[in-house]
Amino acid sequence: YEVSGLYAIASKIPALLTVISAVFLQSWQISAVEEIKSKDNSFYYSDVMKSLTQFLIIIVSAILLFLQFIMSHFVSSNFYDAWVLVPILFIGVIFSNLSQFVGMSYLASMNTTGNLVTSILGAVICVILNFIFVPSLSSNGASLAMALSFAIVFTIRIFDTKKYVQIKVNWVGLLVLLLLLSVQSILLVSGY
Repeated sequence: YEVSGLYAIASKIPALLTVISAVFLQSWQISAVEEIKSKDNSFYYSDVMKSLTQFLIIIVSAILLFLQFIMSHFVSSNFYDAWVLVPILFIGVIFSNLSQFVGMSYLASMNTTGNLVTSILGAVICVILNFIFVPSLSSNGASLAMALSFAIVFTIRIFDTKKYVQIKVNWVGLLVLLLLLSVQSILLVSGY
């Protein structure tokens, strides 16, 4: 029960980012529908996704700088150790938001089946990865399974939605940003 309590507390902070992103994604839904038929939809979608990615990573990085302070002041001392789980959960939330962003092109193209199929696939992958990671990594395994499943859904959706809109992803830039975020997380957990 202690592990599930820590996980529940740790997931509250990334959930706040999800709430903030939900406001953007609701308004993006309108723009996605309006822009899907324009000539330069690829540029528009790609530019907005680039901005969203940068925003999410900057916010996560800033929160990680103050994570231990936040946890020590707003969480019971019994659950303070939950902060160690937060960085992986944040990476999962970043990919969750990016996959939702790309998923809007299914909606804009009137093909919601793609959203359904990729969501179910992501859920199945997450369950399988939980069976693989949780026995050895405990709650970190659950966090890692969630992050990887959302990353896979995001990647599948980028390629699957090319028939509707060509969202150009700077894969190297995205990986560098995620690597920097991972290094920050490792340094944080290591005590630096």
